[in-house]
Amino acid sequence: MSIIRDAADICVPTSNSPKGKPGRKHYPRELHKLTVKKRKLGKKHRKSPSYLKALWSYRDCAQEYRMACLNVTAMAEERVIQANNLGVFYKHINQRVRHRQSIPALMGVDGHIITSDEMKISMFNKHDASVGIADDGRRPSSTNIQPNNVWDTVVFDECSVLSAIPNLQTNLSAGPDGLPPLLFKELQARLARPLALLFTPLFSVCMVPYIWKQAVIVPVFKKGPTSNVSNYRPISLTCVASKIMERIIAKQIYDHLLTNHLPATIQHGFIQGRCTCANLLESMNVWTLCVQNKKCITVAYIDFSRAFDSASHDQLFIRLLSYGIHCNLQQWLTRNLS
Repeated sequence: MSIIRDAADICVPTSNSPKGKPGRKHYPRELHKLTVKKRKLGKKHRKSPSYLKALWSYRDCAQEYRMACLNVTAMAEERVIQANNLGVFYKHINQRVRHRQSIPALMGVDGHIITSDEMKISMFNKHDASVGIADDGRRPSSTNIQPNNVWDTVVFDECSVLSAIPNLQTNLSAGPDGLPPLLFKELQARLARPLALLFTPLFSVCMVPYIWKQAVIVPVFKKGPTSNVSNYRPISLTCVASKIMERIIAKQIYDHLLTNHLPATIQHGFIQGRCTCANLLESMNVWTLCVQNKKCITVAYIDFSRAFDSASHDQLFIRLLSYGIHCNLQQWLTRNLS
């Protein structure tokens, strides 16, 4: 961390592009000329406030500048209309009606309007804590699935790190360590070997750095009124380095499950090459055959509300043990989720 931060202080610029260049490609050249002319006349008028000719010239230029801005706005709206694209239209509207604050005013339990950041944080904290479901203590029954081999290790090399980094989303923010995903993507050729050398000893002693267990919680609006805290979904922004290590481990666990034929053949979620469309096609095929053979069909749709929030980690670890995931791998997963 110290090496990366020192290198960033030396090499990463802290200022924007040269003055005047940003924004030129978005507006006509005549508008920029009017901007410069208006600025010069304004300075001339401030130096000599009693000089009426300078005042009149500044007023005429300001009026011409306002008319030019209105024309540019009208042309942009005309292009949106002519595009006949719903996505372009909503993008244009959202840029105009977007809230300046990420979280607007919230409605309290007693009906009062909450505007302070401290009260908003307290409301989200209480709601998210109330959503979690306590473990009932029951354990899943042991399955008859016995893998051919017990797997307890993960190989971390440059190739595995390089295959995990491109899957990072560069538009996401940094985690608690302050290192954004874009840094790892731009320097993946240089960071692959150091990360592999870092992951190997951490996994061998089943250690998870403390900062990797921290997260920046961002409430993301889903649907309904924006004043209701239950209409927001908490997103955890963790350290990017931990995400890379988790991706490598998840990939090798997935390969282990496929090698031992552990996933069900009818499962479509979290399986490569299968999706919702494939699931619907198989279901329609079964239903069609049943109708043709004059058989009854019973279809049950189950929606698990907040399934990921209510999953029991202890039951998950027991299931992993039955699938042959033991020793270091099982201990590292336990500490990572503790």
